[in-house]
Amino acid sequence: MSRLNLIHVAVAMALAGCMVGPDYHRPDNKLPASYSDAGSSDANATDASAQAGLKLDAWWESFQDPVLTELMQKAFANNVDIAKAVARIEEADAAMREAGASLFPQIDLTSNGMRQRVTETGAFPIMSGIPVFRENYNLQLGTSFELDFWGRLRRAREAARAQALGTLYAKDTVSLSLSSLVASNYLLLRSVEAQIAVSRDSLKTRGESLDLTKRRLEGGVASILDVHQAEVANSNLVAQLADLVRQREVVQHQLAVLTGDYELKVPEGDIHQLPQPPIPPTGLPSSLLEARPDIREAEQTMISENAQIGVAKAAMFPTITLTAAFGGESADLSRVLESPSRIWSTGLGLNLPIFTAGRLSARVDQASARQKQALATYQALSKLPSRRLGMPW
Repeated sequence: MSRLNLIHVAVAMALAGCMVGPDYHRPDNKLPASYSDAGSSDANATDASAQAGLKLDAWWESFQDPVLTELMQKAFANNVDIAKAVARIEEADAAMREAGASLFPQIDLTSNGMRQRVTETGAFPIMSGIPVFRENYNLQLGTSFELDFWGRLRRAREAARAQALGTLYAKDTVSLSLSSLVASNYLLLRSVEAQIAVSRDSLKTRGESLDLTKRRLEGGVASILDVHQAEVANSNLVAQLADLVRQREVVQHQLAVLTGDYELKVPEGDIHQLPQPPIPPTGLPSSLLEARPDIREAEQTMISENAQIGVAKAAMFPTITLTAAFGGESADLSRVLESPSRIWSTGLGLNLPIFTAGRLSARVDQASARQKQALATYQALSKLPSRRLGMPW
């Protein structure tokens, strides 16, 4: 059997091997098909699905407010948390490719050259006529391949893939949380502006009332106490208006931090054209929870930890490694690739843990415990309302 056929057989044997550890099955959270306040008719359910056009991406466009849209664009372009999440995606993708590469043989090219002088006065002197200077050159291709009988490498690849997907959903979670903060602060800004407008109108009315009370005092109709009360009410409103103006500056500064534009100046809005929040669809099916990136991230974490149990269990079984090398060796560099200089070797190694004082079984228990933690996190997130992430429903 040729070396190429031997490698093919080894790969086939590895792929045909069993995979220890539990296979992943999505847990049943027993969630209702729709919210409790939803209508019972099929038409309502159909309408709810149709109204689900409120998307997670760019959901703020439902407000139809160009200022809010511009703030969102700045936030996504400048926010450092999103940049960090993108870097984590790149790292996880590289780790997944590294884990996948472990399923294939690694081939290395090694070479060395040596020139040495042999002693003429040692305990074993060289015979007369043999040169004291010697040269040796070696060039060969070598490979080492672990036969994945127990699925350790495949489970590791499964875990790395889940981790990579989890980082994608983590970025979506960061983006959704960021958009929630920007939107809530923007709406708070508009709310404060509306209070400022109402307070200014009230202050104008209080000023007119104070002038009227003073004229009534001059006419003998009102007392000085009435004037003092009107002045106190007017002063309180002035102080309240000043506090509202300060609140607006604070909220605007918070928006500047979120968008990364520290010179941000949000133009004042019209009280009669305040953005209206979108109306949540009625009877949304609970399956829409699966669209939430934080839940998807939690599930991928659970998949990864589940696969790590298989990695830990596979370490308790023998590790079988196939090695091979092919090349040439000669004292003359120009002849190292000739047929008489050819060298090769093949080998099969086995490593079986006999006594580890419970270290390997402890690692299995650790992996199982981490999987249980991930499961609890997933179940907890599945039962939380979507509004915690700023979603419009």
